[in-house]
Amino acid sequence: MAIVPIDPAQGPLSTGSYLVMSFDQRNAQLAVFGDHSYMEGNVSEAIEEAKHGAEQAAALGLPLQFLVVRVSTEHGFKPAAGAGQ
Repeated sequence: MAIVPIDPAQGPLSTGSYLVMSFDQRNAQLAVFGDHSYMEGNVSEAIEEAKHGAEQAAALGLPLQFLVVRVSTEHGFKPAAGAGQ
C-alpha cells in the first residue's frame, strides 16, 4: 500500500492540543485516556479528566499514573489516495 506524508501544519493535532494519557509502570504501557484532545484554552478540562482517571484507578486499586501531555506533530503519514482499491 502506498503512503504519502501529512503536512504537520494541516494534521489533526496541529493547533497545540493536549491529551490525557494513562501510564502503567508495571509494564510501561502508555495509552490515551478518554476519547478526545483538548485545545490550548481547555487545558483545565484535561487536568480535571486526568484527576478523574486517577481517582477511578485508585478506587480499583490500579497503580496507574495520569498525565496531561502537550502534543506537537512533527511528522505524519497516511495512505495515498486510491490505495488499497
